[in-house]
Amino acid sequence: MREEIDERPMSGLPIVLALGCMAARMTAAKAGALALAAAVIIALVAFSTSLSQLLGAEADLAGVMIEVALILFGGLWLNAILQHAGSQARLGRALIERTCRPERASVLVVLGIIPFAESVTGFGVGAIIGIPLLRAIGLSPGRAAICGLLGLVIVPWGSLGPGTLVAARLANVDYQALGTMSALLSGVVFFVMGAAALLIGLGRSALRTALVDLLRTAISLWLGVWLAYWAVPSRLRSR
Repeated sequence: MREEIDERPMSGLPIVLALGCMAARMTAAKAGALALAAAVIIALVAFSTSLSQLLGAEADLAGVMIEVALILFGGLWLNAILQHAGSQARLGRALIERTCRPERASVLVVLGIIPFAESVTGFGVGAIIGIPLLRAIGLSPGRAAICGLLGLVIVPWGSLGPGTLVAARLANVDYQALGTMSALLSGVVFFVMGAAALLIGLGRSALRTALVDLLRTAISLWLGVWLAYWAVPSRLRSR
């Protein structure tokens, strides 16, 4: 029992190392490589895992890793194409023109565009697409990055919901029941994340000005997710 308690903090060290390297302005490739090396060393030493077990686990997860890599590659490729074509800048200007204010545009990106892109792709691609739009609206790079991450509010349903499916199977509960209840409880999350994005991105005055728009958008997202998850799985099951 003592060994199990001592091993638990070790499992979080690769993540802490990666975050520390990123904070030290190290490139993502180097930070990821160091974190991976640390994870392998910890698995071999602290958890007494053999090299053959590690290689076997890598082989078992190869399909999932390839799938995730392809999804991320597709999102990054789309982002590069949009940026090269100037589409993101034009879309950002169109958002401001149509919404009349950057506050409304920010709410639309954080609780609209990013959740939509995340729902159909997953794995953080929504933020990759949304952050340049927030920059086009006028946010600084740091604030745009934080607000883009706050827009990842539909994690249970990202990439068409495999996270909810896996969780339902592990917990031995109904898939539709888990997804519907998660959606039902997420209304507060949508509002809080949207409010935090306005506060961080544009300040307190923007939060006061766009409070009604924030409420409308958060409620629309909440109802949309809940109704979709309540209706779609039952339709598929009836077939």
